[in-house]
Amino acid sequence: PKSTFKSETSWAITPVITVQNDDFDDLWPAMVVAIETASFIALDTELGGFGNRKSLLAQSIEDRYKAICHAARTRSILSLGIACYKKLDNKAADTYLVQVYNLTLLCSEEYMIEPQSVQFLVQHGFDFNKQYAHGIPYCGGNNKGGSDYHGVHIRALFTELLRARKPLVFHNGLIDMVFLYKVPIYFVSLYQIDLSDMFPLPFTAFYLEYAYKKWKCLSKTEAGTCPFGPQSPEN
Repeated sequence: PKSTFKSETSWAITPVITVQNDDFDDLWPAMVVAIETASFIALDTELGGFGNRKSLLAQSIEDRYKAICHAARTRSILSLGIACYKKLDNKAADTYLVQVYNLTLLCSEEYMIEPQSVQFLVQHGFDFNKQYAHGIPYCGGNNKGGSDYHGVHIRALFTELLRARKPLVFHNGLIDMVFLYKVPIYFVSLYQIDLSDMFPLPFTAFYLEYAYKKWKCLSKTEAGTCPFGPQSPEN
């Protein structure tokens, strides 16, 4: 199923396609086409926990990064959402064709899961029974898994994302990327270099929200009177 998203003036409901282990192979060709033809791609994860939440808010980016790496080594991704936005040039301005896939994942390694995260996910409709019965198996890190699994596996999905080199949009970009990357690089500067080589123009939803509001404000007021001011958003 496909749907159209139009900014500002009108909205169309976009269906979310659930992808599980039993239908991953069947849906794979459509997912590849959606990724290859997208103008940009939005990614979001649901996680089994974050570890020490106080450490995730550390003032030092190095300390924050190390805390996220520790959480990524001991927790898992439970589901991955991918939304592919394709700008339609023959339509009204800012009209997009949007295809959304929600992949239910099941880590094949031992991992921790936090009661607080379970409670939050259950309250928002996450079905753990379906995850354990039909989740797509995956292993984190480099050169793991896939050898005894017949069919498409999650590593192929990230290969397609790397090959497509589309701009990516995240909600909690640093956390999501560390969990997806899951390779033991212990310095955030080296991690940034790796990401910049792999993906062009990664944005977080917080920055995009700030930029959109500021643009909207400036388009309606005289320069310099926008209440958002010249400062950069906190992230």
